[in-house]
Amino acid sequence: MNRKKASSKLKISSKTKQKPKHFKQTIKRLLNYLGKYKLGLIGAMMAAIAATLCNLAAPYILSRVLDTIQNRMMNQTEIPFTRVGYILGILTVLYIAHVLFSLIQGNVMTHLTQKTMFQLRKDIATKMMKLPLGYFDTHSKGDILSRTTNDVDTIGTSLQQVATQLIAYMITIIGSIVLMFSISIPLTLLCLLTIPLSMVSTKVILKKSQTYIRKQMKHLGDLNGMVEETFSGINVIKAFCYEEEALNQFDKVNEQFYLTAKEGQFRASTMNPTSTAFTNLAYTFICVIGAYQVITGTLSLGGIIALVQYQKQYASPLGQLTNLMNALQTAVAAAERVFEFLDEVEEEVVLTKETLPNQVQGEVEFKHLQFGYTPDKMLMKDINVKVKAGQKVAIVGPTGAGKTTLINLLLRFYETNGGQITIDGVDIKALSRADVRKNFSMVLQDTWLFNGTIAENLRYGNKDLSADTLQEIGKEAQIDFLISTMPEGYDTIINEEGSNISQGQKQLLTIARAMAAKSPILILDEATSSVDTRTESLIQTAMNRLMKGKTSFIIAHRLSTIKDADQILVMKSGNIVEQGTHDTLLQENGLYAKLYNSQFEKV
Repeated sequence: MNRKKASSKLKISSKTKQKPKHFKQTIKRLLNYLGKYKLGLIGAMMAAIAATLCNLAAPYILSRVLDTIQNRMMNQTEIPFTRVGYILGILTVLYIAHVLFSLIQGNVMTHLTQKTMFQLRKDIATKMMKLPLGYFDTHSKGDILSRTTNDVDTIGTSLQQVATQLIAYMITIIGSIVLMFSISIPLTLLCLLTIPLSMVSTKVILKKSQTYIRKQMKHLGDLNGMVEETFSGINVIKAFCYEEEALNQFDKVNEQFYLTAKEGQFRASTMNPTSTAFTNLAYTFICVIGAYQVITGTLSLGGIIALVQYQKQYASPLGQLTNLMNALQTAVAAAERVFEFLDEVEEEVVLTKETLPNQVQGEVEFKHLQFGYTPDKMLMKDINVKVKAGQKVAIVGPTGAGKTTLINLLLRFYETNGGQITIDGVDIKALSRADVRKNFSMVLQDTWLFNGTIAENLRYGNKDLSADTLQEIGKEAQIDFLISTMPEGYDTIINEEGSNISQGQKQLLTIARAMAAKSPILILDEATSSVDTRTESLIQTAMNRLMKGKTSFIIAHRLSTIKDADQILVMKSGNIVEQGTHDTLLQENGLYAKLYNSQFEKV
């Protein structure tokens, strides 16, 4: 079953829809995730406060030691070395305590941040399972991957940096300024004049850089999509000598990312030098004016040393705050994209008491079915088909006729706009999607197998099958002999791309997987055109065994393979234009006859 995916295109659209949240709203949502671990947050805050208080106390105590020494020297009295040594011991304890509390705070916040990212990734995975198929048909695979991997990693890295340092920085700044006022009000006021100037310049820079960083995230998604698609389609690119054009397209996307990243990072990088300039200005005030006050006797030597240390203590966090703001805006830009994904409209949950019988017979009926991808443009207008249990129904038609869409409606990948689809007389809209889909097995052209053992892949739709049962199914599906020649038999690992088994083996495994599911209704998409004649014969035999006694819907490409179908539905432009058996349709000499004869015309 081939679905049209945006990710199948070599060229990625640069018009990915953007719905950025407001900065404050995004921060609030991130805090809601962290808020689930309140006890841990309180513990981290207490450790941060304790570490900061230890750091703030040290310069004040040191200034008192220096003042004592200065006074004794000026009065030419003996210096109390025992007292000085005792105070220095206290300072040592404070410095060690500062390190220990900082380590505790950092470790706790790292744990909480990673737990938050764990929950965020879990929510994303849950969301992915609830999104309708239409979302994946209309969004670039690379962009989705970027939102669910790169953006989440960016949030985790940036949020951890901000969360582990912001509290300590704020307490350090406030505490340093308060203690500076206790030493010299005039000098402290002069130093504080530089803070609003630094904040204004930072705000201006942030406003300009945030726009570019948001664009940078978007272009990163485009770039990931281009790389992913190039790797997956490398054989086609080389076969059509499309290397140069593919490189040109990559260069365009790469250049867009380069330009926005350059502009955003450059603007963000100017924040630190700007704030440093204002910090140096405050340091100059203290050194020049403070030295004059020491000479005139209005300020002690310990006081000026303490002022210098406190000025460094609050200036360093102020400078780092700009880096934290840069990290925060990066996290917010990434979070906006993640939350946009989490806010996508999910498949509607049907709450109903309707259920199917324990033993579904497999009778399917389409009654006056109507469907359109948009309400103003209907694709299917009035489809009526009744399929008895156990019948084999082939669906044929030119490309774009609506064959896959009809199957997608049967599986409730899309919802109808009118009419009904029933299974054993029960409207599928009155059932949950899970109740509908558990009655179907699929064998598609896209032979999807996941990274795991052959046995795990076969048990995908039925986890309780024993090893003996799996082997019986393998024999029925014409694959047991091939599996027995593999190094580990049914425990052989299929790698991520399935490159360690052939295309024919993949197809036989998907048939065996469908057999293992033991569902009453089958969806089959012929997939024998890319295998050799012998393997095609094995696949056809396995498919015939699979269909025995089950209702089967076959999207047919080789019309010679569906001559024995109980019904053949001929579709064109979304509607069924002919319906009947192979012989009756040939006698009508309509579209089916034209399609059938065209496959046997001699050149």
